[in-house]
Amino acid sequence: MRIECQLSHLEEALSEIRKMHPYRGETISRIGNTLIDEVRKQLEETSFDNLKDLAYRFSIREILACVEIIVRDRIEKTTQKAAEIMILRPRKKVLYRLWFKLVSLYPNKLLEKTIKEIISKKGFQGLNEMPDVSPSVTTWLISKNLDEGVFRDYQMRSDQKTLDIYLEENHISPDDGLHRAVWRLLLKNGSAKCISIEKTERIMEVFEDPMNAAELQDFGKHYLNVLERKANWKTPILEWIENRFDVPTLDRENTSLETPFWRKVDPGAKEEFARWVMEKRIEKFFEGERADFWKKFLREGKVIRVREILQEDGFMIDFNKFGVIEFKQVGNAAYIYPKTEFSNFWNRAQQYSHPGAFKNKHKTIRISSFPSWDGRIIHNRYWEEDTVQKIQQLLRIK
Repeated sequence: MRIECQLSHLEEALSEIRKMHPYRGETISRIGNTLIDEVRKQLEETSFDNLKDLAYRFSIREILACVEIIVRDRIEKTTQKAAEIMILRPRKKVLYRLWFKLVSLYPNKLLEKTIKEIISKKGFQGLNEMPDVSPSVTTWLISKNLDEGVFRDYQMRSDQKTLDIYLEENHISPDDGLHRAVWRLLLKNGSAKCISIEKTERIMEVFEDPMNAAELQDFGKHYLNVLERKANWKTPILEWIENRFDVPTLDRENTSLETPFWRKVDPGAKEEFARWVMEKRIEKFFEGERADFWKKFLREGKVIRVREILQEDGFMIDFNKFGVIEFKQVGNAAYIYPKTEFSNFWNRAQQYSHPGAFKNKHKTIRISSFPSWDGRIIHNRYWEEDTVQKIQQLLRIK
């Protein structure tokens, strides 16, 4: 029997391999610790003035060992010498190795500086032609910092793509330090458009990454400032900001008491956030008509702060000129106090455990146009209409 071989599948496989690996013989060697130790010793024994001779004695493997020394060593003099060797003997393999190390371990100032100096001398030497290096690398490296170059390119080319998709298309994986660095730039400096197309869950993942702990104030501040209004914000992110940074004060007379975080938030966004928190707390405490009643004043910007008291059995509403203390249980009147008295109750609220401690008709507010009124709100059938008139009158008093 005659057997004929069909080589078509083999040719197809070879063709695919050639596409994937166009640089035959350009594989990056594994560099062992023994060689690294030997190269380190030679670097330590050689002065900067004599590095050129050493560079030309080194084989390609010894030059590649210099890359590992930059990454591993903490002695600045040794790492600077290793970088100088690569600049004196720029090689394609070295550039590839430097690039992949930089992307993975970013930020590393010496790696980045070395790459840029090699490129300034020899050009990109096909770096952007490698299958696993983005063609945009030439644009990225023009910037002062690589992450800024990547981020700027993304904002210019995003076309409604999320950042993860853009980075994946450009061969930057989630495990890479450069991936995390570009995400940090997005959340600290990104446009409203770029941030708004990201899923809330993905933003929260970056917020909660322990490696980003030092950036959280900037993340939260920028999110509020760039998206500006509640209509553009996402509730889980607002809740995260509230839990971490508390609530801003809208009392313009006491801005010195604000935390560093809230001092960096724009006034409009700060007021919008504070109103969101207060509305949420009013809705949680009150039900039905009472909630709707107080929310109207809140939305008009008349309320500067609210809080629950008496283990959620009482509620304080600060109008700045005066304040209202409401109670959960039916049958309790609400008490309206002038500013000073209300502030005293606010400051001592944690000390009181019974509603009676907040009830004092001798200290409630008075209005000359309602001479028989004792400063309380009695929740009878017509309480809303009657109370609106009194509160509007109080708001007009200077």
